[in-house]
Amino acid sequence: MKKLLTTVLLLGSLGMLSGQYNWTSNGRFYKVPDTTLSATFLNFQKDLNIGETVQYHWDFGDGTSVSYSGYQRVVNHIYSSQGWYTVKWTQTILDIRQDTLKNTVFIDSVSVGFINNVFGCDIDISVPDTINYFRTIHVEDESDTCQMPSRLAQELLFIYNDYGVNISYTSPRNQWIPYGGLGYWAEKAGQNRVLLIKRYVNDSTGKVLSENIGSKEFYIDPDIDAWSSIASIQSTTTKGKVSFTPSYGAPGFDPNIHKEHFLWSFGSGTSDTSKLPTHTFSNSGKYVIKLQYSIEDTASGKTVGLGLSYDTVVIAASNECHAGFEFEPHWANANKIEFENTSQNLYSAGTTEDFFEWDFGDGAMSTDIEPDHTYSKDGTYVVKLIHRVGDAQYNTVCSDTITKIITIGDGCHASYTIDTASSVNGNINVFNTSNYAKSGSTTVTYQWDFGDGITSNLAHPTHTYATSGPYQACLTINTVDSLNNTCTGYACHWLGLDSIGGLIFKSTGGFTLNVIDPNTVSVEENKVLDVNIYPNPASGFVNVEGLREDAEWTLFNLQGAMVSKGVLTSGDARINLEMLKSGLYVFNIQTKNSIKSMKLSIR
Repeated sequence: MKKLLTTVLLLGSLGMLSGQYNWTSNGRFYKVPDTTLSATFLNFQKDLNIGETVQYHWDFGDGTSVSYSGYQRVVNHIYSSQGWYTVKWTQTILDIRQDTLKNTVFIDSVSVGFINNVFGCDIDISVPDTINYFRTIHVEDESDTCQMPSRLAQELLFIYNDYGVNISYTSPRNQWIPYGGLGYWAEKAGQNRVLLIKRYVNDSTGKVLSENIGSKEFYIDPDIDAWSSIASIQSTTTKGKVSFTPSYGAPGFDPNIHKEHFLWSFGSGTSDTSKLPTHTFSNSGKYVIKLQYSIEDTASGKTVGLGLSYDTVVIAASNECHAGFEFEPHWANANKIEFENTSQNLYSAGTTEDFFEWDFGDGAMSTDIEPDHTYSKDGTYVVKLIHRVGDAQYNTVCSDTITKIITIGDGCHASYTIDTASSVNGNINVFNTSNYAKSGSTTVTYQWDFGDGITSNLAHPTHTYATSGPYQACLTINTVDSLNNTCTGYACHWLGLDSIGGLIFKSTGGFTLNVIDPNTVSVEENKVLDVNIYPNPASGFVNVEGLREDAEWTLFNLQGAMVSKGVLTSGDARINLEMLKSGLYVFNIQTKNSIKSMKLSIR
């Protein structure tokens, strides 16, 4: 076992190493050993004098070439197949008049898609995991001595850090090797990498007989403690578009002497240096997002603080969630709006969780599934519902948004209420509870769309359906006052009957819709039971809160069959649903003079 001890000095200057440890004084290149078809060539050159410039031409040996001006340390090329390729590298040095001072041509045969380690030599190096900033790091070569076939072969070793700094030496030279060179790499805090490449070259011919590579990572502690974290919001209108917001800080940051930098990596091969980036992912999948928040010392240009953070974004393959809601005024308070959540989650039951965000347009918010909201002032409000679906790790896998306009007070409101208590024996009875501001002489017109191609302009029509549906019945009202002010209101509900004529969403057979004037019946006949039923979706149980008298409850599936029922006493109660299969049901709870019916999702 031999040990080669190498000291990497992170403060090495450019002048100290530039040109001193190049393989040749005129420059050359070598390919990094790897097993991919993407070849990385490291290009070395001698120092240029003032006024001199350099041009390069590469012939990669597969029929392709590239030319450019100016020094470029790393050159990448993708080959189409594995094999040996003869690469020709030409370096032309020009003077200030652009006259050619010298041409240097280097030709080498390189292996692509495999490492030409014919001697089977292993590489084993060790470095400390973490070092303090402005300290030295010791790289120790712990590789076994390799048995070479000829004493003419010499061992060439290269140490470099992410292609930024390099040193070459020929064994046996077991000595301290200074490390540094390009200031950018020497001053880089955070995660770094040291690679050791061994090439065995015939002394007389210069031919590379065998080669291999080893690498180790280490972390350079910054001077200033810095931190960062990531928040992201997926667009609900543009698929794959995500907006990112950082949280960050550094206790030692001084804006008079420091600068802040942001570097985002989106896990898709792209990056961004803005503070608040927006990125559109073109393909579905899971992406690891990285934020590097760094502090730069303005005077020296050195990185003195670094905060790394990571997050995951999941872009769904298709839109498997759909936001939706309906609303109507409370029967006793027109400023109180009752919302019905009709959103859909099409993912497999038990694999995701639903989250809802309501914005009522007056500054109030809610995360309830089906909230009620009372507006304090008359006016027109834009209500927005965001439906998000999260996976087991709380990553957003789908989101959708819907907005609707609600007019409170002076204006018009289209609404109708289903009388679940009297809707039996093939009849659905609904009350037209629409209202509008009466200013002088106001004209109001009604337009019913029953959802089966039939319409009516009566306020209280009767309509018979051919099948049980369900059908979406929509009511539109239009008003015109004496000052020619106009207003339009709109409301829709899904209607249907079960196989025994009860109110349900889907079954067989037709039914009749009867629209009734609520002024022709008593208040008790039109009373909706005021209780709170949650959670929805439910899993194993559902709570009933605010029950002021005894009640009966029933649960129907979408085929119209009653699957469960029971009796509740006044107060709060919990109903056990553990024996029921996952799916969508209709839950009814009824007291002597009031009733409430709602869709209930069980997972």
